[in-house]
Amino acid sequence: MIDPKRAKKLLKILEQEDRDLLVYSGAISKPNLDRFISILVEAKTRNRQKISLVLSTYGGDAHCAYRLARLIQDLYEFDGGFRLVVLGPCKSAGTLIAVGAAELAMSPFGELGPLDVQIAKDDEIAVRASGLDTLGALAMLQAEAFKAFEHYMVAIVNRSGNTVSTKTAFDVSGTLVAGLFQPIAAKIDPHRMSEVDRMMKIAKEYGERLGGANLKDDSGESLERLISGYPTHEFIIDDREAREIFKTVRSPSESENAVVELLPDRILYPTGKTDVFDVTRILESIVKAGENETTSETPQDEPHGRGVHGVGDREGDSGEAAS
Repeated sequence: MIDPKRAKKLLKILEQEDRDLLVYSGAISKPNLDRFISILVEAKTRNRQKISLVLSTYGGDAHCAYRLARLIQDLYEFDGGFRLVVLGPCKSAGTLIAVGAAELAMSPFGELGPLDVQIAKDDEIAVRASGLDTLGALAMLQAEAFKAFEHYMVAIVNRSGNTVSTKTAFDVSGTLVAGLFQPIAAKIDPHRMSEVDRMMKIAKEYGERLGGANLKDDSGESLERLISGYPTHEFIIDDREAREIFKTVRSPSESENAVVELLPDRILYPTGKTDVFDVTRILESIVKAGENETTSETPQDEPHGRGVHGVGDREGDSGEAAS
């Protein structure tokens, strides 16, 4: 835990940098976004021009992620004012928010992921499938069908001693491949494919609207790489790979790293309950609690000169931490 002396030092650093420091740990969803917006608007009353958002998430709603990033862009200095701090997993919709940031700060534990869409599985409750899984399955089916067609055609021609024409070999191979793969292809839901395609387009459109000022190129290749350049939703984009995609990727500052001390399990493993809070408020409450404790231990003179210990006022208790 952070002691009052260090908390005071971190507060001074944030003040000197003219920077707010907020935390969002958990799923990106509408109720959690509403809580975060309330805290963000309250923090902005300090009129600071920069913000560091420590984001730890396995993903969520792309619409909410876009709204969050866009609001921060509007409230803070546009050129360099928004820093996304990645101290743990920051996946899927979290990566979309990274596209909207002016710079990234990543710790050795930090990792981004593909800008992947999540789609509810049929007949299952609270379980979602990756859009990359659906596209990967289709690509594999196409590749295997072509490989089988090529194999059959070459085998027919060679084993016939070139007595079978290319056209006949072509037709026979096509019939064999159709018989082999048609039952599999029939299981592909065109509505699901349309949904995946639509969600991928949404991710791309949102990414383009967020500006991608920190992406390395203006041609859209970096954004496209984040959307479809990886084989699976779980693929890790670490610090080294992030530097291939983003212009500015730096190490977290002392105050940003201190967040792990405040809430280590929730930053490194953002599951279950979602936490959103203003770190400045937490540090202020720690400082105030420390001052009250010091006051309670300082001897006070009574009228007759007898020393007693005063009772400290605990209204600044640090239990105010999470909203």
